[in-house]
Amino acid sequence: MLDEIKEQPHILERLLRRFFRDDFSINCDIPLSDEEIRGISDITVVASGSSKNVGDVAASYFRRLLNIPVRVEFSSEFCVENSFISKDSFVIAISQSGETTDTYEALEAASGKTKYTLALTNNSESRLHHASAYQIMIEADKEKSIAATKTVTAQLLCLMAFGLFFASKLGVDKLSIKKTISELKKLPEGIETILENCGDIQKIAENINNSSGILFVSKGSCVNALREGALKLKETSYIMTEVLPSGEALHGHFALLDNTRTLVSAILDGVFYDTEVENTLYMKEKSGANLVVIKNAQNKDIENKFEKDRTYFINIPSSEEYVGVFYIIVVCQLLAYYISLSLGFDTNHPRYLSKVVK
Repeated sequence: MLDEIKEQPHILERLLRRFFRDDFSINCDIPLSDEEIRGISDITVVASGSSKNVGDVAASYFRRLLNIPVRVEFSSEFCVENSFISKDSFVIAISQSGETTDTYEALEAASGKTKYTLALTNNSESRLHHASAYQIMIEADKEKSIAATKTVTAQLLCLMAFGLFFASKLGVDKLSIKKTISELKKLPEGIETILENCGDIQKIAENINNSSGILFVSKGSCVNALREGALKLKETSYIMTEVLPSGEALHGHFALLDNTRTLVSAILDGVFYDTEVENTLYMKEKSGANLVVIKNAQNKDIENKFEKDRTYFINIPSSEEYVGVFYIIVVCQLLAYYISLSLGFDTNHPRYLSKVVK
């Protein structure tokens, strides 16, 4: 698992070269005409597990970028209810293996209603890849650990490229697209800086590994990034977790916190910074829980806002929110790995789980 976490800068660098040319044009290799793209009424992502979390992160970006309805559905539930799909809908099915049964069945159901289906997989020989009208390979190399890591960030970058490709055909401001691509190109170096501080994250993991439960909170797409962190902890350390927007957590949910549990709060610089600090302070002071704050490295002032007792800080590079979610995911992968390791569990082969769910 750790080796695959450390492969991510190289994999993302390779994908960035594949998708984005030096002139900032986008090579997404989806043979759709501009007219067809402009005729797309909505986008639906179907996926399970980590792939579902990736879809949720990407969807929040798509909504703002493309200004069309975007929804994310559990594959198993899409097979039950998909009345919202029309002939002008675009359906993206995500599966690392391309063999996840409920995702394949969801794609089959979608194909009966629209010709616009896309498979995002790591396996060009998979039935999902062959059953879709369009395909994007994530090219993350074989992932051996059952807990997905490198395929998660690879999937997310592929979806970002897909969204930018659509945006370029829908008349979105070229300068905005160029800025996004420039920020994404910083990802490999940014993740390397996080990996260089693995020792600090390991120490934090060892300080909170006896938590009876962990509540993750943040704002916007960062909440969805934390969902992936929560899943990694469930898979590898068998700790009960919950993920909520910090404002919603105040509506009763944080009553679950006490001094045997941990609060993880991603507080990035931006419009909602002061609100996030205030909400996190309130929950920490009321509950006495451990507190882990994921923050921008350049922000030193935030450390003076919290009492030092059982409060820990993890730095990530300063960035736009749509890049920061990658860093949050990587931090959570490391936190989950080191907690599991400190508890003596097999990080590569969690109980009950297999790599392909059929």
